[in-house]
Amino acid sequence: MNHNNKIKEFIQKSNWVFILFGVNILLLVDKNSKTTNIKNKLEFFGYKVQYVTSSAREAVEKALEIIPDIILMDITQKEEIESINTFSKIYESNIPIIYLNTHSKDSEIRLINQINHYRYIIQAHKSRDLKYALDVAMHRNKIENILKGDEKQYTDTLNTLPEGLTIIAPEGGFIYVNKIFEAMIGYKKEELIGHDLLKFIDESELPQMEGSLKKILDGETFEIQCKFKRKDGSVLWTIAKHSPLYEDIGKNNPSIVLHTDITELKKAEAELELASRYNRSLIEASLDPLVTIGPDGKVTDVNSATEKATGYLKEEIIGSNFSNYFTEPEKADEGYKKVFKEGFVKDYPLEIQHKNGAKIPVLYNASVYNDETGRIIGVFAAARDISQLIQAEKNNQLLANVVESTDDAIIIKSLDGAILSWNKGAEQIYGYSAEEVIGENISVIAPINLSNEISSLIEKIKKSEKIQHYETIRLKKDGSIINVSITLSPVFDNYGNLIAISTIARDITERKKIENELELAGRYNRSLIEASLDPLVTIGPDGKVTDVNSATEKATGYLKEEIIGSNFSNYFTEPEKADEGYKKVFKEGFVKDYSLEIQHKNGTKTPVLYNASVYNDETGRIIGVFAAARDIKEYKKVMTALRESEKKYREIYEESFDGLFITSPNGKILDMNKKGIEMFGYDSKDEILDLDLMEDVYDDPTDRAKILKLVNDQGSAEYEVVVKKKNHEKMITHCSLTAVKKNGVITSYRGIIRDITQSKMAENAIIRAKEEWEDTFNAVPDLIVILDTNFKVLRANKAMAKKFNTTPEEMVGLTCHEVVHGINSVPSFCPFSKLLLDGHEHTSEIHEDNLGGDFIVSVSPLNDNNGKLRGVVHVARDITERKKIETEIKKSLDEKEVLLREIHHRVKNNLQIIASLLNLQEINDNQCADNVLKESMGRVKTMATVHEKLYGSSSMSKINFREFTEKLVYDILYSYGRRMIKTNLIIEDINLNIDTAMPLGLIINELVTNSVKYAFPDLNGIITIKLSSSKKDMELTVADNGIGLPKDFNIENIDTLGLELVKNLVNQLEGNLKVNGTDGTEFKISFKEVMYKDRV
Repeated sequence: MNHNNKIKEFIQKSNWVFILFGVNILLLVDKNSKTTNIKNKLEFFGYKVQYVTSSAREAVEKALEIIPDIILMDITQKEEIESINTFSKIYESNIPIIYLNTHSKDSEIRLINQINHYRYIIQAHKSRDLKYALDVAMHRNKIENILKGDEKQYTDTLNTLPEGLTIIAPEGGFIYVNKIFEAMIGYKKEELIGHDLLKFIDESELPQMEGSLKKILDGETFEIQCKFKRKDGSVLWTIAKHSPLYEDIGKNNPSIVLHTDITELKKAEAELELASRYNRSLIEASLDPLVTIGPDGKVTDVNSATEKATGYLKEEIIGSNFSNYFTEPEKADEGYKKVFKEGFVKDYPLEIQHKNGAKIPVLYNASVYNDETGRIIGVFAAARDISQLIQAEKNNQLLANVVESTDDAIIIKSLDGAILSWNKGAEQIYGYSAEEVIGENISVIAPINLSNEISSLIEKIKKSEKIQHYETIRLKKDGSIINVSITLSPVFDNYGNLIAISTIARDITERKKIENELELAGRYNRSLIEASLDPLVTIGPDGKVTDVNSATEKATGYLKEEIIGSNFSNYFTEPEKADEGYKKVFKEGFVKDYSLEIQHKNGTKTPVLYNASVYNDETGRIIGVFAAARDIKEYKKVMTALRESEKKYREIYEESFDGLFITSPNGKILDMNKKGIEMFGYDSKDEILDLDLMEDVYDDPTDRAKILKLVNDQGSAEYEVVVKKKNHEKMITHCSLTAVKKNGVITSYRGIIRDITQSKMAENAIIRAKEEWEDTFNAVPDLIVILDTNFKVLRANKAMAKKFNTTPEEMVGLTCHEVVHGINSVPSFCPFSKLLLDGHEHTSEIHEDNLGGDFIVSVSPLNDNNGKLRGVVHVARDITERKKIETEIKKSLDEKEVLLREIHHRVKNNLQIIASLLNLQEINDNQCADNVLKESMGRVKTMATVHEKLYGSSSMSKINFREFTEKLVYDILYSYGRRMIKTNLIIEDINLNIDTAMPLGLIINELVTNSVKYAFPDLNGIITIKLSSSKKDMELTVADNGIGLPKDFNIENIDTLGLELVKNLVNQLEGNLKVNGTDGTEFKISFKEVMYKDRV
């Protein structure tokens, strides 16, 4: 049952039923007045004039006799006014009195008001005014009688309603108001009753209200929003629900009106509307593409900058996959999912694919945003166009319409909590019908965890405590929880005894949602501002700053608290121009690329371009300017850097040691660098671009189809293929090819080609050597034997066995000194004994009578995978006949000593290959090539690392030597598996040219490699490398704390290629080399940087 019906029920219970037609009137008039005229008017309106007199005393006597419904009294005579006190008995009988006054003085009216201010006076009355006064007096008199009667319980209920209650006469005057309405509007009921409703309506709503009065006259039931003027001048908005007081009399029927205060809701709607427009202005003012993404990867909002960047309309983008607009959709998917996982990404690189095919490289900054419960509901992402350095603002439209409030629940319960009455509002809010709950305990609507709350509230009412607008939660019939605001009031009987409790409950669930949405909008709005990398600012009409982001703090050097409230123009080198700019926005609505110069607190200046637009309140009034600044200094720097980068990578492309090329799907070469052109033997790029791949390049034309199928299926592939050079020679190459797609269609192929003809030949040679190693072993004329660490023969070649007139198999198990020297112990000159001591190769020249000649004997260690000595390869070469010749050759070729040493070193390496291959055959076949090439690969890798660092350097002629050395040393330790060896690098952060870096790198490679191999038998130690410079020269130190150098070590008399190479490289640097082997090993080289010579 709604409020209006409840009140009607109350009126009917109070027997408040009357009809104005047939009302009896006693008329007291001035002797000189036109009595007939007044009497006729009354009878015309349907009233009955019972008695007419000009004497006040007579009127009192007659009134007490006939008891009229109303007394109409003319008070123009002074003596009659003075005799008004004689009406006191009539006042006690509650007969309403209308005072007619057409020309009385104000003092007379004040007298009447003092006597009884509840009666009414009509001055200069018209017929309509007369009837209106009579109606109001009758209705009000009836209401007063009822309210003074036995209906106190209902009156208390009406006055505790959360709504304002009024009763309006058919002509629009107030007949009754409850206390809530008095509090709403700020007027006392004495200031309202008898006055026209329109007097209190805001002027802007008068046309609408005049139409509503016609509905009241017609007895209609309707609902309308009313805008009242409070007594203090503020505005009161209500939802007014009108219904006729009586159902059976048609027109001219008073109206019962319930007023629900919606002033705060109206304010919330205005604030939401303002926040929405402000938020959208942030989004659209941004020059950067902004987008919000739901958890499913679908786009939920974009700004116009996104439309421009993608070429698609907002309506096309929203609802589609975020990844649709990038050249790498998978990477875009990974990016937004990463935000959901980690909460934020910064500078995430992507490439926007425009509808027209254009590509825009961007960096994305993105973060999640949450609802009021903290649940992640989406991602906000801002893209920075790094090709043009266009910055932007984030955006998202996250506000919802406010759900209108529902009717309140009015419940009366007994002191023990039993429900006595349950209105329609309660049915709507809680879901129970009155029949279901009347008689039940009120705890039926309380959640289990709040079951004690209701009894606690009842106890407070019993103690006369007030409970107003108490916010809590309640349980609906369907099990759902709602937020409510409740007011509890006592209900007394006629004797003042507490007999029940009235509960007024308002469903504030929607209001709570609105508050949460406002809070979310505020957080979201702030996230937009703070996520932007550009300085953002809002300015009021007075030129004062109202909000800034952290980028503005950074640009100006001032804190947010210092900037807000200050003049916008304070932070520019030209304040007047800044003032003109923001005023121009207020005047024209928008400015674009407005140039200013920000003055930082420390004096630095930043040139910027401003884009700005106005934003409005809910009425459309402009209330501020939103401005975004673009730092064009950084843009210029980036553009310069981009050009330099492009030039640099073009140089790298052209100077690469590998061939780089681009081909079309139909088999044409689109581009090739210098190395590729040189590799194929052509003189110019024009020649290479005229070639057809299948006819002119592939040795087997069918290879191309096979390769393309592989690349098209996988996106990229590595393969070996034989191609033809210009001179028709065949070249074995290793290629890496990648398909380049646009809109899912392959537009070109990009590849790297390397000539592996020589390495392939070497590889094949190693394989053949592995297959034929035993034949080679047996075919060598030198005497070769493999010994274990106990000097016993493990293997002997045929030459060795033949020398002793036996077979290789028969020699196995014999000791070498028994076989060769014919003795039972190891001779003192045995090189194997020395090897057992230091693990190094040893070579000796001996004369052996048992063998009948002179021999050069060489022993090389055989180590297992852990570096443990397993045995030696013992090689003896008969030099008896060649000794004299060798001496002469050495004397005549002194100037070729270095070359001979290199040849000799390579001979020893070849012997080591044979030994290693033999060892691998015995131990592990897969390590042969690695053991042979490891040191050479170290030197090659040193030079390759120099070039690698050159490619990564800003200069094509210099490298950062500290970074180069760190990588070089790491690679050496990794290559030899010596990670337990520690390094101490003390190298200045200097750049060296290639002519200095290359020999230094090779020196470090040789010395560190020697340390790794020989300095630490227990595999633990420290290698120290220092490089320092002064104005005159530089100094390189390579040292270790290992076992040191042999006592007879002489740098001027060395027989190893590595140290010989070190000496030559020091000479190349025109430097000095010092060696100290007393405490570990230390090589110290002083030199000057070699001047770099440009290559032609």
